[in-house]
Amino acid sequence: LGLLLALYPPRSDDTYVMAFDVGQGLAVMLYSPDYVLLYDAGAAYPSGFSIGTTVLAPNLRALGLSKLNLLVISHEDNDHAGGLTGLLRFLTADLLLVGQDVGHAQQLSCHDSPLGWRREGERGLRWRILKQPVQSDDSDNNHSCVVQVEVKGRRILFAGDIEEEMELGLIENYGSELDSDILIVAHHGSRTSSSQGWLEVVSPELSLVSAGFNHRFGHPHSDVVERIQAIGSHLYNTASDGAISVQLSDCGQQKACMVVKGWRQERKTLWQQK
Repeated sequence: LGLLLALYPPRSDDTYVMAFDVGQGLAVMLYSPDYVLLYDAGAAYPSGFSIGTTVLAPNLRALGLSKLNLLVISHEDNDHAGGLTGLLRFLTADLLLVGQDVGHAQQLSCHDSPLGWRREGERGLRWRILKQPVQSDDSDNNHSCVVQVEVKGRRILFAGDIEEEMELGLIENYGSELDSDILIVAHHGSRTSSSQGWLEVVSPELSLVSAGFNHRFGHPHSDVVERIQAIGSHLYNTASDGAISVQLSDCGQQKACMVVKGWRQERKTLWQQK
C-alpha cells in the first residue's frame, strides 16, 4: 500500500481525493497541485503499529511531500486520531485543526474556526468548517469537524463520525449549501448516521465509505446502503474496493470530470482475476 501513489503518480493539473485503505478507521487526502489536505490519520495499536507511520507517511512522501497544508483530525477516537503521532514523525502540517483535544501543541479547535470560506493557492480551491453548536456532554462522534471543500467546480464533504442529530442541525443551519458531489460517509456507514434527510440534502454523486474488511461491525449497515442507493449515489467501500481514488480532471465542462478507481479492482492478484 505504501507504493500506491508511486504506482499511480498524479497528473500535474489534476486534483485527487484518496480514501486510503486503513481498515476500520479513516484517512482521506485531497491532493491538488498547490494544496494538500489530510482528513484523519487512521489508528495506532498497542503493538506499536501505526497507520500514520506505515501507510500515510510512505504514500505522502512518495508524492515528494514533506508537509501538509491542512491536517484535520475530526475527533479523538483512535481510529481517526491514533495515527497522528506516527505521521508527524515524518511530515509537518501548516495548520492542524481538531474536533477534540489530541494532545498536540499545534492543535486548534475546528469549532473555534472562523465562519466562511477560506481560499487557498492560485487554482481556486477553498474550504470551510461547517459549524453546529456542540455541548460538552455530546458524544465524541458529534464533536467531529465537518469540512466542505470546493475545487474544480466540485464539492467534497468530510463528515467524520457525526450522528443523525448533528446532521439535522447542519441541515437547519446550511440547507442546500450542503449539496456536494463527493460525500465521505459519516461513521463508516453506521446506521446512526447518514439519515435519509441528510443524504437527500447533500445529494452526492459519489459516496465513499472507509471500513474494515470482514470487520465485526460489518459497515456499512444495510440500511445505509439502501438509503444511499435510493438517492442514486454511487457507493464505494474500502472494505471491498481497497483504497479509492477519485481523479478530478478538466474536461471542457463547468465541473471537472470524475474518474473513480478502486485499488483492489485495478491491482487484482492472480487468484482474484477471472
